[in-house]
Amino acid sequence: MNILLGVLYYIGSVLFWLAAFGGVLEGNWVMVGISGSIGWFMWHMGRKRMAARKGIEIETSYTVRSTSDNKKKLKPIKNTSEGWLLDPGATFPIHLDIDKDIAEQVRKLIDWDEQEEDENEDLTILVAKHNIKCPEVLDFSDTYKPVYLSELENIKSQSDEWQEADEYDKDDLIAEFREQAEKALPISVPFTLWPLFECEPSDIEIDDALIEKYGGDVYVYYLEQYKYLGKVRKAKASTPMRRNYTKLKKAGLALQGDGIPADILLNKLTLEKLNKLSEKNGLETFSRKKDAISALSSIEGVGKQCGEYMSIRELFMLTEMPEIKSGNIEVKLLSDAMDYAEVVARLIERTYRASKAVASRMSYIDAEYMSGWEVECHGNCKKGKSLEKKYPLKKPPQIPAHMGCNCFLESVYKDD
Repeated sequence: MNILLGVLYYIGSVLFWLAAFGGVLEGNWVMVGISGSIGWFMWHMGRKRMAARKGIEIETSYTVRSTSDNKKKLKPIKNTSEGWLLDPGATFPIHLDIDKDIAEQVRKLIDWDEQEEDENEDLTILVAKHNIKCPEVLDFSDTYKPVYLSELENIKSQSDEWQEADEYDKDDLIAEFREQAEKALPISVPFTLWPLFECEPSDIEIDDALIEKYGGDVYVYYLEQYKYLGKVRKAKASTPMRRNYTKLKKAGLALQGDGIPADILLNKLTLEKLNKLSEKNGLETFSRKKDAISALSSIEGVGKQCGEYMSIRELFMLTEMPEIKSGNIEVKLLSDAMDYAEVVARLIERTYRASKAVASRMSYIDAEYMSGWEVECHGNCKKGKSLEKKYPLKKPPQIPAHMGCNCFLESVYKDD
């Protein structure tokens, strides 16, 4: 159809100029008027229809590149009985049961016009720090959590390998089982949902004080790196890892260079280099690395001397957070709470942006050429598949169809 419109456009243009030129040469002004009018009409109609299509062809994506006009249409958040409504003009309403200023911060974070990913660490931190509740997310969890957990238990009970597996193998198996259980859900989202169903904290304020004390970015990175507790990590200069570990050190959560225990630094050296250090400090040479480390560790400042054989400034070691070390808090509970907050944040952001994209699509309606709408389902979403049909122009279905929905609304033309 686009080819036909293009041909119509160019034929009209050619006729218009040929008629005008030929009529002028012959002095036939009637021919100029009639032929020129026909050519202009064909050119105009072709151009108009191409423009109409172009006007409503927005990317089938949730990366909405809004115009300044769309920005002006964004209404202030609205206070309702369910909380603050983030976008009163949305096709899928999202409410936040939180103070107005926090709700406004959330919308500011998720309403980026050029943002291409729906991973937003700042939003995750905000959700965790302020214990943000979204009624739509809670309803979503109440609906699909029982289905997921039931399917997960069925998979476990039917697996002989699970029954015989030890603790470490079960950690490996559960990742596969979770993926299978999520696929059994009647809905689909483009990220994992199991933390929403398995990790909801019983104490929603478990991490509030820690985020306030250390800062959200430091706290999140600490949890990500906790698996390396007590191990030396090399962080080269001018890398994100170096910047993050430097922040951890300033927060008292990591050691750097000669601040790392001497025996751990010495263990990074070869036996040959250890013997050079031994000679320098008046000790005998050793045939075993273990003996050399044992003898050198008692020498004051030997850790700094290791810098003669390797860069110790780029070496860091995570330390136990005092609150965890005291036994007051389990690190697993902290990690679970943050994983839960991340899924909540992603559901809010993706649904908001999807709704905004659909609203933008629906704002470009040309009843002269459009006959209605149809749903384009992305992923293995049974709910989305059930909506895949054509709808009247004035009665479109609700898309997104659920929180995190990956479906989209497409235009249907009269000549399609």
